[in-house]
Amino acid sequence: MLKLNFSRKLNVVSVYFPCSAKSCDYKVVLFECSSDIEHNVTKSYEMIIAGNTNFECDLRNDKYSELYSLLSFYKINHCDDFITSNNRNPVTYVNDALGHCSFINHMFVSDSVRQDIMLGMIFESGANVSDYMPLVYFFQFGSNFYMSKHISTRVTDFYLLRANAI
Repeated sequence: MLKLNFSRKLNVVSVYFPCSAKSCDYKVVLFECSSDIEHNVTKSYEMIIAGNTNFECDLRNDKYSELYSLLSFYKINHCDDFITSNNRNPVTYVNDALGHCSFINHMFVSDSVRQDIMLGMIFESGANVSDYMPLVYFFQFGSNFYMSKHISTRVTDFYLLRANAI
């Protein structure tokens, strides 16, 4: 948790959703991820949720549609529209060997935090040897903030949900 200007409280959660599958096990894990997110969402904190969802934010996608119904209830939305890129269709995952690319890393924020976003970009660097390209967002929160010492981590066999101050 971050406290901004000693009045705003911001909960930062990073997520990793498993790769998509049509199995019952996948649906259970997706439900667990969503439950953990809902557990971290409180009305007294503004939220930043960022990470790899392994799906694109498109309401025609049933995985995103399920997450959207949860997040929209708490007035949390994706920030893909802030991404600036040299490509018309920005991507955060590229596998040249398979000829596959997609936009599967995302950041979701409370509506009240959207006004503080200055810029979002995909960090494209030759030093990154991964198929995944990280997202970088710049915020203008003001100058006074401090990090809370309360950091929680929960690990299961399938995913990691971590609240951490960035």
